[in-house]
This record gives sequence, structure tokens and C-alpha cells, in this order.
Amino acid sequence: MNQTTESDMTRVIFLQRKLAASFRDSLLLPILRLSLSLLREADKNIPSLDFNNPEQHGFVSHSLQLVLACLTFDFIGTTAGTGSAIGDESSSGMDDLVVIQIPTSWRPVFLDPDTVPLFFRLYSRLPPALSSLVLSCLVQIASIRRSLLTNPERAALLSSMVNGARDILANQSTSLSNSDVYHEFCRFLSRLKCNFQLTELVALDCYVEFIQLLTVFTVHSLKSFQQENNDNSLHYLLALWQRLVASIPYVQSPDSDLLENAASQVTSAYIGACLASVTQYVNSPTNIQLDSKKSNKSDAGHSSWAGLNSKSSARGDEAADGGHDDECPLDNLTTLLQQLEQFAIIGRCKYSETCGLITRVFDEAASSYEKALNMASQGSTLDANLIRVIRLEEHRLAWLVYMVGALIGSRVNNTTADDDDFDGELVCRVLQLVRLTTNRMSMYSGVRSANSPGSPTSPLVSEQLNRSSGACRLEMATLSFFEQFRRMYVGESVGRVSRVHQRLADVLGISDDLTVLGVFANKVVTNLKYWTENEPILNRTLNLLSELSRGYTAMRKLLRLDDIQFMLTSHTEENFPFLAARSDFSSLSNNRQTSVLRLRTTFYTTLARLLMVELGEDENRFLNFMAPLTRNANQLIVALLSGGPSHMTPEQIKNAVVGLARDLRGLSSSLNTKPAYQMLLDWFYPSGFKLCVRALELWALDPMVNASVLKLVGELIHNRNGRLCFDPTVPTGYLLLNELSRIVTTFGVQMIPNASEISKQSLYPVKLKPIVAALDALKVCLSGNFINFGVFSLFREDSLEKAIGMGVQLMLCISDAELQEFPKVAQSFFSLLEYLVNDHIAFVASLGDAVLSHFLNTIAHSLMSIDTTVAENCCLCLDYILTHLFKLLQQQQQIDSGLSADDAPRLLVLENDVVVGNGLSSSTITNCRMRHYGASKYAVWSTRIPVAEATLLNLIKPGPNPVPNNLNLLRRIMVILLSSVIQEDCRIQFSITHPLLPLILLDSEYYTQLRNRVIASLPTGRQEAVSKLFEKLMDEVEFNLAGANRDKFTQNVSRFKHALGEFIKSASTKISDVSAMNNNEQARTGNTDPSDMEYFCLSSAIVEAAGLGTVL
Repeated sequence: MNQTTESDMTRVIFLQRKLAASFRDSLLLPILRLSLSLLREADKNIPSLDFNNPEQHGFVSHSLQLVLACLTFDFIGTTAGTGSAIGDESSSGMDDLVVIQIPTSWRPVFLDPDTVPLFFRLYSRLPPALSSLVLSCLVQIASIRRSLLTNPERAALLSSMVNGARDILANQSTSLSNSDVYHEFCRFLSRLKCNFQLTELVALDCYVEFIQLLTVFTVHSLKSFQQENNDNSLHYLLALWQRLVASIPYVQSPDSDLLENAASQVTSAYIGACLASVTQYVNSPTNIQLDSKKSNKSDAGHSSWAGLNSKSSARGDEAADGGHDDECPLDNLTTLLQQLEQFAIIGRCKYSETCGLITRVFDEAASSYEKALNMASQGSTLDANLIRVIRLEEHRLAWLVYMVGALIGSRVNNTTADDDDFDGELVCRVLQLVRLTTNRMSMYSGVRSANSPGSPTSPLVSEQLNRSSGACRLEMATLSFFEQFRRMYVGESVGRVSRVHQRLADVLGISDDLTVLGVFANKVVTNLKYWTENEPILNRTLNLLSELSRGYTAMRKLLRLDDIQFMLTSHTEENFPFLAARSDFSSLSNNRQTSVLRLRTTFYTTLARLLMVELGEDENRFLNFMAPLTRNANQLIVALLSGGPSHMTPEQIKNAVVGLARDLRGLSSSLNTKPAYQMLLDWFYPSGFKLCVRALELWALDPMVNASVLKLVGELIHNRNGRLCFDPTVPTGYLLLNELSRIVTTFGVQMIPNASEISKQSLYPVKLKPIVAALDALKVCLSGNFINFGVFSLFREDSLEKAIGMGVQLMLCISDAELQEFPKVAQSFFSLLEYLVNDHIAFVASLGDAVLSHFLNTIAHSLMSIDTTVAENCCLCLDYILTHLFKLLQQQQQIDSGLSADDAPRLLVLENDVVVGNGLSSSTITNCRMRHYGASKYAVWSTRIPVAEATLLNLIKPGPNPVPNNLNLLRRIMVILLSSVIQEDCRIQFSITHPLLPLILLDSEYYTQLRNRVIASLPTGRQEAVSKLFEKLMDEVEFNLAGANRDKFTQNVSRFKHALGEFIKSASTKISDVSAMNNNEQARTGNTDPSDMEYFCLSSAIVEAAGLGTVL
């Protein structure tokens, strides 16, 4: 029942859920009882069972699996169709929060006093391979919903489980040496607190002994977690202690000190285990693959430190990507931060002891580290033992800094003043360490210009000190600390936590919040200067700067700092080398190249945000800020536009173009006011756009160039906060559209002929990504409301026509398969199509039947997309097309009705050749009835109207070659929408009703035929009921598309679905009652109405009646 694919879930989930509910209510409990009886038989006969015998082993194994399958059944339909059990930790990623929604009828099973002891007996007597299954069953039993049992019953169940767990802990079962058994046991322990309250645990007679044994078990696990690689299991233990400690303030118990002391022991064990584990991964550089850890263990001891040293000097700062010590837990940030969050809650219990331990080991490690650095600074080469000491201490300090950051970040509002004092002690030590590492970086700042190996600033020494794996991880830990410290102590809450700042003032001379911000700013500048090619550190540093610049008050304070002013005035490659093109850039993968370039965008986004604070309309200030970018842009203009001599190679020119586009894109995204944006546009226009066109001519198929340039153009024409709505005397919008047209056309004429030749591996980066950027640019232009498009037609300017025409061609070269495979492409595709078929339907339709049919087919294929955004956009596009068609038909009917001059609905428009006294011709009267009158005849696509209207009308005319199953395209779409909107889990019901109504009105005859065929296909006993349901669908719906009529139809759909659900529910109940009868005379003689014994799905019936078979 749980083995259904995801695609099946989206198509037949309604029927599947009904079948699952019936199976649950009628058969699942008997299956559970059967499996439990089999386990009881096995329990009685275990001494006589031979588990080496496959049949006997399989009997017990299958019985346990059957129990587990029953307990992990999807009782309430939350995972229907996914094929994953609700209790499986891999099913949802939220194993800690799972509650099993056991039906009330199952109560007797769990009230049986022998149910839980049965599993513990089996655990103690079965081999480890089966013991893990036993514990998996206990995990699910511990997770049953609390409301199933009364308080006494729940206490009895908890008591039996805790007693069983206590026995396992007390006996130190050898089965726990098995990794699977150990993991399931940790999950079981975690569930005891997840689903039960601490007050219930405290009330147990065995509580004290259980906590004591649990403490010993946890401490032992912590000490061995690196050796045994049981990080996943450790998560459950730490989660258990986290919940226990978090509940202490809410429980009054004479044994509260017991839990606090135990938590303190766990904290100490975790700190000690992390620090002790450092020697393992620092000394084992060959342990790279975690999956083959057991096979690599024996080889770890044979790796020499000299080998790692040679790697380090050759590979630089690749350690942050796992280049040196791939098994280092400090590199697995997801697991690390999750563990630290749990540790911080536990560590806050008896905080004074936690801080005392951390400060003691921190002082020891920092003192040893400083001493080793001083010794290293005295020579041109480093002794191997000295390198070992430095790297060991860097890793130890990295752990400690991470822990300090986590503890600071776990601060709550009701902490005491003493806690603030402890925070101050920890913060002081980290900031002192930051000064030390900053001095270390500054000491070797001249390394890039030092060539003599005998120099005190030898490149080899710098590489070993400033680019080592330990230095990288220590830096990442420091940035994590800064993030937590900023969140807790920097900002509006500074005044409330003055005791922390008082300690900083006493020890470090940091007296106010501005000085604190100065520490942050200095750290940011230092990292941007020296960590030139380490993407994780640069990315985290820039994110820290971005977060600091959130808020007007914070930005004004930052602008008072010299380091921030330095960044605003001197953002050059010389001062911030990460802005320079890397020598190995072309050898990086596309993802790595994008990651590197994204750093530039983030940097200039933040700088522009800071610039905006005091910029106003000061053009000189703006130009001074733009000076570095101006120099770079002018060099490119000389090299690419003027044909003058250039000292740069073609590769350097290309990288400079990409870098400039990235920089300007970040800059433009933050300039959200009219004056600021006008200054940027005055600086960029027209040479900047010419540079973009030339770049696309030279590197049209280079994904880095075309995507960067097109995204820049899309940002420049983005009307953020109305920044493009300039004074009416300035034609800015028209100039921008003209440039956009040139750029998109230049890109398209080179991309489209080569699109079919792009390999599958390069499909997204080379073809789809730049096309998406072009479509997005067109979309923001058409939706920006800063251009009157009718002017282009009035003055015969073809920029708009070229831009939209190329956009349509780019859309046509994207296949349906690519839209299905890449949701981001589909979102951009249909987002642009929405504006095209609404405001520019005349242009799209005038391109011919093939183009319009292609778009309708594409919409039909994506209507049922799993991506809700795509599905809703498809419905909007379809609604716009059908609404235009419906209005066109109404207008045609009015024209065909024939009116005299006295009945003309509008003022007569006399042509120049009409002679007074000769009367009015019939053509003059006809013109009064035409759709476009007055100024409307000068609309942007007025010359294309006749062809467009003919194309639209062709949609409802039967073609000479009907599609398979004798259905045209619109009828097929009607079936898809109608069969989808009535499904129980339809997520876009409101959106579907909008195009469904015009479809029914346009082809009411087919709708009636389809309805009659659906009713006729059902069993006789259900035809009348379903017929009445369909009558509700069009009840009081008129033949128009007015807003009130649309609302009425939407309400009817909701009522139709509700009535259908009630009908199917009653039918399903009847089916269950009939199927549950054993030896029923009526069932045996066959006198039951067949309709009473059949499930049916109206959605499927509609599809089958239409002859589409597999539409859904």
C-alpha cells in the first residue's frame, strides 16, 4: 500500500487515499494482531529456533517487518503515494517530530500489558540483525499519539518502555556494538522525550537510575563518536538531552539537581570529545571517503605528515572545500551547526561550569597557538613539529570558537546578569584570538611580492600559516561566532546588555556599540583582503557585511567607520584581490565560476546600499564611488568598441566584461530611488549598452558572458520602486526598450541557430540559462508600466516588435521536455507568456496558427505541473487567450446582426471622401460597429488585428485533419481542467475555474455531450446522483464573462466538489459495510447491486468518456 511512485500520487491520489482508508479500517488491525501472535509464538520457541536456518530466520524477520509496516502505515494520508513510511527517518527529514496517528480501535493492542515487554524479550534473545527491527518497532510504539491513551494508561506504557531501556543500559548489551542496533536504540531513547513530558518521566520509580545509566551511556558515546562514525546516532542522543534540559525550568522536582548534574557531565564530555578527536583527522589525511571508512581505517596510520604538507603548499586554501582533511567534522556544516545548537541548550544548564571549562581549555590552546606563531615568525622555514602544533591548536580553537558562538546564540531574554558576565568572558577571548589571527595575516601581507625563500615572509611559510586547513576552519568558526554575536549583542538591544560591553571595555577597550561595529568592519576588510580565493570564507564574510547593513540606523553607524569608508572609496582589485580575475578561472566548473562571480554581486549590492544612505543627488559623490568601475569600463570600451591597443588578452577581456556586468548588476539592484538610478543610467548610457551588444556578438554562446550581460540588462530595466518613472520630458523608457531590443536580438540571432547542436550536458548553462535571462528581461520590461507601447506603432518604430518577436522565437526553441525538466525555465517561460497573451495577444496570434497552437499545447502539457506557480501561470495564460476569443465572438455577432444608421451605437465617423448630401454608405455604418474606434485604431498592434482575429477564430473551427480521438486542442484542455478541478487535492482550484468557464461557454455543445457520456458510463444506480451533481456546476451561470458571473461559477465548482465528496464518502461507507460482511446471504447469492461493490473516480470517468485515456 505504501509503494506508489510520485507521479502516480499526482494522478490518482484521490482513489488511492480512499482505498488506503478502507484498507486501514477493515484489514490493517487484523494483520497487526496476526503478526503479534506470530511474534509471541516465536518468543515461546526461541530456544528451539536455528537462526542460521534461512526459513526460521525469515519467519521471525518477516513477522517483525509486518508489525513495523502496520505501525508505519500512512494512517491520515500525509505521505500517500510517496512510497515512504511515516516512521522512516528518511521520509520527511523531520524524524524528531513524528507522531503516529494510531486509530482509536487499536487501543486494546497497546493496553495489553505484554505488548511492550514482548519486544524487549525478543530484543534480548534475537541476533543483532533482528534486534534492530525490534527496536524500530519500539520506536513507533513510543511515537503513538498521546490522545490515544488516558493519563494512567500512558504512564503505564511509558513505565514499561523506560524499564526496558534501563535494562538494556544496565546490562550493557553486546548488541549495541552493532551500528544498526545502536542507531535504533538512540532513536528510541529520543522518542521517549519527544512524545512524553518530563513530568511523566520524573514520576517513574526508575527515573533516577535511568538518568544515571543514560548519562554514562551518553558520555561513552560522545567519547567514541569520532572513532565509530555514529554522528547520525549522536544527533538523537543530543536531541534527547536538549529536550530534557529545556524542560527543567517548567518542572518542580526534588531530583532536578540530578538532571542538571547529568547535563553538565554531557556538556563536558562533548567538549572533551571534540577536542580529543582533533588528532584523528589531522593525522589521517587519506581518510577521504566516509562510505569506505572501515576499509580506510587500517591505512590511516601509514600516512605521513610530510605528504599532507606537500598537498597543503600545492593546493592552497582548498581545505575549505574538503581538500585536506575530508573527514573533518568541521567541514560538514549542516551536521556541525545542528549539533552545536543542541549542545548550546545543554551547555546553558549550569552555565558557570560550562564557561569555566571552555575558558580554561581556550586559554591553554590560545597560549600554545600564540607561542607557536611567535616561534614561526622568527625563521624562514617551519619545523614539522611546529607545523603540527599550530594545526592542532587551530583545530582545537576552531571547535571552541564554534561552541562559544553557539552558546552566545542560545541566549534567551530571561538570562541572569551572571550569564551576561559569562558571555562577556567568552566573547573577550574570541575577540583576543581574532586580533591574533589578524596580526598573523598582516605579518605575511607582503608575501605575494616576496620571492626570496630566505625572506621572513617566504611564500612557503605564509602558505603553511595563512592558507592551511586549520587556518581556514578557524576562520569559518570565527565568522560563525560573529554571526551569533551580531544577532544577540549588536543592534537595538545593545543598551539592555551593557554588562557584556562593560567586560569588553575593561579587557579590550571596546567601550560602545560603534567600537563593536568597528571590530566587525575590520574583520570584514581583513578577510576580503587576504582570503582572496577561498569562496566559503569570502561568501560568509560578505553575508556578514550584508546583514550588518540592514536597517537605516545600522548603516549610518557603519558609515562612521574608517574601514567602511575605505571600502566605499577604494574598492579596487589592488585593495580587494578577490575582485581580480583568477588565473585558473577558465578551468573551474560552471558552478564554481558562478559561485566566484556571485561574490562580486553580493559585494556591490552591499556597497550600493551603504552609498545610498547619504548619496541624495550628489553626483560628484556618485562619480567618485564609480571611479574604479569607470576605469575598468573605459578599458573595455577601448579594447572592444574603438579597436584601440589593449594590454589585456582576449581571455582577460572576457573575464573583465563578466566581472563588470556582475558588479553593475549588484550596484543597480540597490539603487532604488529615481535620483540615484538616474545618475547610474547617465553614467552607463549609451556606451555601456554598446559594450553589452559587442560582448554578445563576440561570446554569444559563452554562458558566463551572455547570462551575466542579459541579467545586467534585466536589472537595469527593472522598475524597482518606480525608479524608471522619470519626468515626462525625458524619453528614458523608450531609450531603454530600444537598447533591450538590440541586445535581445543580437543574442537571439546567434543562439537560435545553434540551440539544437548544444549537448545534453551543456543544455542548461549554455542554452537555457541565458534564454531565461533574456525572457526575464523582456518580462520586467513589459510589466514595468513605464512605457506607452502605443507610441511605437504610431511613429512606426519597430524596436518593440523586434524585441517581442525575438522573445517568441526564443520561447519556441524551448521544448516541452525542457520545461518539464527545469522548473525555473518553466516559471520564466509562462511568466512572460502571461504578459504576451494578455497585452500583446494580437501580435502573438498574428504570427499564425502554428505559433498559437504551439503555445496552447505547451500550456496543456504544463497545466498539471507539480510546481504550483507554473500551473497557475498556465491557467492565467489560457484564461487570457480564451477571454479574448470569447469577446471576439461576441463582437462578430454584433457586426453580423446588421444595423441602420439610426441604430448606430457610436458617433458616425465620416471619411474624407464623403460628400455632403450624398447620404451614408453601408461601409460607413459598418465602421461604426467595428471593434477599434477613435484612438483605439492606433493601438500598438492595430495593423495585425485582422490576421490575429482570424487565427483566434480558427481555434474553434473544426480542422480538416482532426487530432487523435476526434478531439481538438481546446476540447482536450477542457477535459484536463474539468477532471483536475474536481480532484480532492486540487491545489489551484480557483485558478482553474477562470479558463474553465470560457471553455464551457465557447463549446457548450461538447460540454453537454461529455457530461452525458460520463453519466452514461457510470453504474445505473449512480447515474441520477451524478446527473444532479453536474446540474449544480452550471446553476445560475449566464453566458458572459463578467466578474460576478465568474464568481458564481467558482462558487458552483466548490459546491460541486463538496457534494461529490459527500456522495463518494457515503458510497465508500456502503462498500466497506458490504465487504466487511462475512457469510452474508445477499453477498453469497449475488443479489447485491454491482454499483454498491465498485469504487469509482469521477475524474477518471471524465477522461475515459472523452477518450483521452492517460491525460492524468
